[in-house]
Amino acid sequence: MANTTKTNAILLNLARSLTQQGWSVIPLRGDADPLAPKAPALPSWKLYQGRIPTDSELVRWFVNQRFSALGVVLGRVSRLIVIDIDDPVQAERFQAEFPDLTETFTVSSGNRQLPHYYFSLPSDVVVTPRNHAGIELRSDGQYVVAPLVSINNKTWEITNPVHPKLLTKSDLRRLLSFFRLSTYQSFEKSLKTPSDAILTPSSIPSLIARYHRLADKHGRNNALFYTACYARDRGWTQYQVQQALSHVHATKPAVSAHPTETRKHREYEAQRTIASAFSRPARQPHNTHKVYQLPNAVREILLQMRLDNVARVLDGLMMAGFEPGQQFTVKTAYQALQLFGIGRNTLIDVLKSYPSPQPPHPANAATRYADETKKCFFGRVANSVKTPGRPAQIYIMPSIDDLCDLLDVQPKGCDPLSPADLQSPAAYRAALHAALIRRAPGKYSRRWQARRLGISKDTCRRYERQKKIATIPTFQDTQVRFFNVHQVIPDEASPGQFIQDEAGKRYPAQVRLAQKLLKKGKRLIFRRQDVNYYFVPDAVDLSKILEVTNAQLTQLNLPGFDADSPIEIAAYLPGIEIVIVEPHSQTASVSVTNTEPRSNSQVAKHALKMTKQRASADDDLAEVVYQTLRRLNPTHAMTRKRAKALVRQFPPDRIRRGLSVIQRRSNIYNPAGFLQTWLKCSGTEHFA
Repeated sequence: MANTTKTNAILLNLARSLTQQGWSVIPLRGDADPLAPKAPALPSWKLYQGRIPTDSELVRWFVNQRFSALGVVLGRVSRLIVIDIDDPVQAERFQAEFPDLTETFTVSSGNRQLPHYYFSLPSDVVVTPRNHAGIELRSDGQYVVAPLVSINNKTWEITNPVHPKLLTKSDLRRLLSFFRLSTYQSFEKSLKTPSDAILTPSSIPSLIARYHRLADKHGRNNALFYTACYARDRGWTQYQVQQALSHVHATKPAVSAHPTETRKHREYEAQRTIASAFSRPARQPHNTHKVYQLPNAVREILLQMRLDNVARVLDGLMMAGFEPGQQFTVKTAYQALQLFGIGRNTLIDVLKSYPSPQPPHPANAATRYADETKKCFFGRVANSVKTPGRPAQIYIMPSIDDLCDLLDVQPKGCDPLSPADLQSPAAYRAALHAALIRRAPGKYSRRWQARRLGISKDTCRRYERQKKIATIPTFQDTQVRFFNVHQVIPDEASPGQFIQDEAGKRYPAQVRLAQKLLKKGKRLIFRRQDVNYYFVPDAVDLSKILEVTNAQLTQLNLPGFDADSPIEIAAYLPGIEIVIVEPHSQTASVSVTNTEPRSNSQVAKHALKMTKQRASADDDLAEVVYQTLRRLNPTHAMTRKRAKALVRQFPPDRIRRGLSVIQRRSNIYNPAGFLQTWLKCSGTEHFA
């Protein structure tokens, strides 16, 4: 009894310490429930995903109710994410790829002695959970066992007692690409069934086969949950699923190293997992809108694997009306695909093709490698009717569900294609490229576009010319002044960097040249090119753009543009500038905000007056920054010189917002460092 009281007192102090850091916590079952020690002890802990528990609640949990374990709630409430690693191979891979990110608060898990990396998030950033084989990014709606907690005589030890590293947007993009840009997409945990094609109820052997296939890829518990959802949506009862899968799940060996569990424990776990699946309503079949074309996820992974003809044939057969499970021969398929420009030899090669096997896991290498190389896209059946001559080979049309399972992707959307888009691999890729821009115009990296379709960046440009996709170059602008010219303009300018005056004339990004132009009274901005903005101008009224532009070109004694001639919108930024590029002709840059010419003396006087006013305002704001940070934490403040440099580097409104964020939060250890990081990463962005 004394030991229990001492343990509860330790947990209470630990919980208070964590909540004082701004972390939300919940009690776990711990040693009181050996079958599920890491499960939440509360009937519902959703309340604590939005707020931190009070001290009276902590006392009730760990003094009155004597809960014996503690968990940290992740996500927005605690501004925390955790990289949870369950595979030693993944741990080595993560450490090799992100050596800088491993220098953060780290906890060694009690079961496998593998690291949990804790990271802090800026207040305006939200990260959704990610899951891959052996490694997981835990965030909103999830929790981890708290550091220094013991369960079954195994303690979650702190191995690196430093503050959690504050992630920048660049760090988050690197982390998310680690989960997203693998050869096969990660199998995300979802409350929905991972299949969009609702079919008739399967037999028990096919249900068991589905469980084994998913378990080899994603683990036993995930496989059981998704298989139970699959059966639930097809009319199975909870009792039928338990009878079919409980014994199989209890006897299924683990793929990787896992603590030994009893048969009774495994069966109890199976019943709880199946009950969890049936606690959600079954999804209704989508009979009103059948999928007659491939999902974009299947198309993209096939193109990345250089299997573009496989995607063309599958899309062609679906357009021709071939149903999932339908049997066909080469002759019948060729007759249907002739209309789409797909030849017989291409069809035969596709029917024999299969995806490149995923590298086998060490624990199941012997059982998986031989099977993976035999998994073709199209199944085959034996021809029971004996006829003279060579028997015809009979193939089976795969379903969307089968293709997504084989390629490990989820069907989340489909861009409709026309028969003309299947005439060649190049036409197929160009159609998909244009469909993305038409559906979701926006800013895209050229490298990402090329990697998505398995092509080069030059090929992307050729497709854009063919499909008449408009491109808007975007820039990051910083005003150049006498007192910040050395900070703004780099010593060695990179491609896409230049300085520009108020008339739109561009100059090389050189400090001496900028100083010379400033002495002449010119207003300069330093421009750094960002990723382009893409759209299809079908629904854009270009006549208004041309009307304004031609009027301004006439003032500059430049020829105007014909509305009927082919043009590419290279920049249309209202209030900043318009740049129209006509192929094989000239380039014109016209300022929209400054169309009235002024003499050099007027420009010089106005520039000098504005510079003095801005310098006075900047000095006042720098003093506010210096005094505010010094009042919050004198040991981690900022010098006046550094505050002035910060004011010259960032807009005043952004600096004031950053100071407001710091003053609202009470758990910032280094306010000066937080402010600099926040300014670099400011701008609301949701990482999904």
